[in-house]
Amino acid sequence: GWIRMPSVFFASVTSILIYQIGRKYISFQVGLFSALAFTSSTIVKLISEEASVYSFLMLLSVLSMFFYLIILKNPKSKLGNVLLIIVNFLLVYSHFYGITIIITQLFFLLIISRNQDKIIKTILRNNIILLILFIPGIWVLLKRISFMKSHGSWLSKPTFDFFIDGFTNICNKSLIAIVFLAILILAYLLFAFKERSEESVIRTAWKLIPFWFFIPYLSIFLFSFWVPVFQARNMIFISPAFYLMTGLALSYTFRKLFVIQYCFMAALVIAMVLTMDINLGKKNHIREVERAIKRVKTPATAIVIRPYADYLAFTYYYNNNYFKTYNHTEELNYRDHIYFAYNPDSINSIAKTNGVKELIYYQTGLKWEERNEKINKVLMDNYSHNEQLYYLKPFAVFRFYN
Repeated sequence: GWIRMPSVFFASVTSILIYQIGRKYISFQVGLFSALAFTSSTIVKLISEEASVYSFLMLLSVLSMFFYLIILKNPKSKLGNVLLIIVNFLLVYSHFYGITIIITQLFFLLIISRNQDKIIKTILRNNIILLILFIPGIWVLLKRISFMKSHGSWLSKPTFDFFIDGFTNICNKSLIAIVFLAILILAYLLFAFKERSEESVIRTAWKLIPFWFFIPYLSIFLFSFWVPVFQARNMIFISPAFYLMTGLALSYTFRKLFVIQYCFMAALVIAMVLTMDINLGKKNHIREVERAIKRVKTPATAIVIRPYADYLAFTYYYNNNYFKTYNHTEELNYRDHIYFAYNPDSINSIAKTNGVKELIYYQTGLKWEERNEKINKVLMDNYSHNEQLYYLKPFAVFRFYN
């Protein structure tokens, strides 16, 4: 439990910062709506209870934009510049997703109109410093990309379904996601086709928020066609921008109809609360999977697991001594014919290993049919029969034998 406390703390502080950004740069009601919608998200609750980096990454992303907005207003702020460099340093070393936040800030320089020269000079100087500090990280990143290109990734190239799943994860349910997106589209159309007489000054922060969400989302999605790195649940690190953007859209669309604006905000928050899954533990069925596999496993059975994170989770239940001996976990598992694999070639070599007469394939994530067509072909080429041992989204376990 104590290992999870930092994630809970980071997510809680993120909620406060979302409120502060909304209140300071848009309005009180937008700040409150955005913070409540964020707090009512199932995926936020899940991330805040995991001993992972994503809650911290989410906090750093918000802090980075918070200090960035301070510098846009006052480029000479020494404290703001120092804090932005520190936060961005932590951001890019926490996860490579953090690089997309830096890209967003650099790209946004192209549309700044006020104090442009001073701001560009300040931001470029900060990022030159950051680049120097990130040189070791660049080497690690390039090695990881090279490894994934040569060995494959447990993730697959994205499809349109993947793209939509990111919004569904943020909004709890697909119907709520449709409502959120409809509000964004309506606000954009009203702004795009408004008459010149209604022209009003669009604040810099208002312009930044859509960039903050869409540039990281689209860049990671498109990059995944080259190296698969897009996973819908991990887009949580830019979810604060989505809630702020929706709040801004509601504020703009109903700027003269405050009662309707408040009613829409209240209705969306209530919908998020009602659809929030507060008992996420019921979906963790790794122990059941482990028991199902143990019932049929023989010394001649190989177990192949994807992704690596679930390889470790399975090991925790299958043989806790293997898990505790962390320097030799893979070695001990391999002796017991338990492997993790990224691509069809590695699975093919496992199937042809001496002493292996049947293979159990265990994966978590998206649909078997969509993600593993090549792997399925390899398995069917090696084995004449197959059966499903266990299936409960997101878990799928199949047994292949002759």
